[in-house]
Amino acid sequence: MNRGLRFLIMALALLGPVPAAAQDRLLVRSAEHPNYSRLLVTVPQGTTWALSRDGRNASVSFQGLRQAFMLENIFDRMPRTRIVSVDGGVDALGATLDLTLACSCGVEVSRV
Repeated sequence: MNRGLRFLIMALALLGPVPAAAQDRLLVRSAEHPNYSRLLVTVPQGTTWALSRDGRNASVSFQGLRQAFMLENIFDRMPRTRIVSVDGGVDALGATLDLTLACSCGVEVSRV
């Protein structure tokens, strides 16, 4: 794994209840750094997630989360050099972010 091309996906916990206006869709913010790309998702406190990986595809599932993701502006601040595409969906188990990667690099998920 090329450590210079790893990704960091951070799930940010809210300190209080989710405002009514934010309950419809969850904002996904992006940032590009010299050695990694970052996606930030603000989720309700206590939300759990699972990361799965298959080659250049990665999925982050947020168990029990029923909101869709706001993905429209992800590539405004981040080129498609590491993350090629981001899709999201909601099903009976929760919400999922699906990433298509441009490389065979690492993917990490953490709470900050």
